[in-house]
Amino acid sequence: MINLSNLQKDKVSTAQVIADIGVLILVLINLTLIIFNFLFSAELVQNFLKTYLISFYDFYNVYIFKNFALIDLVFVGIFVTDIFVRWMIAIYLNTYHRWFFYPFVHWYDVLGCIPSFRSFRVLRLFAILYKLHLMEVINLSNTYIYKTLGKYFSIFVEEVSDRVVINVLNEVQGEVMKGSPIVEKIVEDVVRPRSNLLTTWLTKRVQVVAAKNYPTYKYELKRYVETLINEAVEKNAEIKTIGKVPIMGEFISQNLERAIADIVFNVVNQLVEDATTVEENRILKEVTEILVEALLIDSKSQEQFGMITKGMINEALELVKKQVAIKQWQLKELEEKEFGFSPPAQESIEEIEEEWEAEKTGIKPNKNPKRK
Repeated sequence: MINLSNLQKDKVSTAQVIADIGVLILVLINLTLIIFNFLFSAELVQNFLKTYLISFYDFYNVYIFKNFALIDLVFVGIFVTDIFVRWMIAIYLNTYHRWFFYPFVHWYDVLGCIPSFRSFRVLRLFAILYKLHLMEVINLSNTYIYKTLGKYFSIFVEEVSDRVVINVLNEVQGEVMKGSPIVEKIVEDVVRPRSNLLTTWLTKRVQVVAAKNYPTYKYELKRYVETLINEAVEKNAEIKTIGKVPIMGEFISQNLERAIADIVFNVVNQLVEDATTVEENRILKEVTEILVEALLIDSKSQEQFGMITKGMINEALELVKKQVAIKQWQLKELEEKEFGFSPPAQESIEEIEEEWEAEKTGIKPNKNPKRK
């Protein structure tokens, strides 16, 4: 689809496109002459022209073939002039960040002026088409060539970037496992400045876990406390002495044992309930702060923490490498084969899921007109 009305929006770009088309016509003429001149040098082609097109052969041989270097030089002169004019215009309009950027951006035009690199002149065609595409004069998005080039360019970029990322991660893993100070830097520069946040988070997690699991194990804890008290009482000489008192001794010792068990359990139970029900438990938070500080200060704990951190970083990097190694372009191809379309699809995955859900529930999904 061609939309010439967009050319009127930018007169400078329109003039450049018209100039590009004029140069493109010269490029096509020049390339045609180059190809035909190459074929004309073959004896078979010359014999054919001498036999069937003698007048054309004489004209081409005398005026073009023998003077081809001069004719091509005229084309080169036009192309060089075109480059310098465009360069001056780019400097005047401040198109690029530096005045000398133009020949690097339009390297194919510069190389095309060199006789040995004449084939680069055809790249001007693609440059003009891409410029028209950006100006929305033409739409190349749905063309087969554009999709194919975009697909393989994406594959190329993904493969190269994946290799680079994996190599970088391998280097990081090597530095970590060699005992690089990176682990110590993580502790000092990352963990320690966030120790307050870590303490608050750990306190909250302990409260949440205790509140969730304590009711389930409450009666088991009570039986465990009673068992411990029973064993302690049996080993206590004073309780045994009370039990030997005639008539009331055994009764008193048994009630004393139950009272001790109830007191200990009630104290433990109250501590756990306070830790789980109080929104900001000061004691639990202070205990957590002491644990975190001891972990960061104590040399032995720091060494153990360093070893744990190294293992965690190494495993995390391995997971990242596995994720990076997944070839997304292959997944897209499998998706295309499975669903029968390539992104951007005529129907999105969400629409398909809505249709599947509608088949299960019998309720028709609301169609969004913007999706069409």
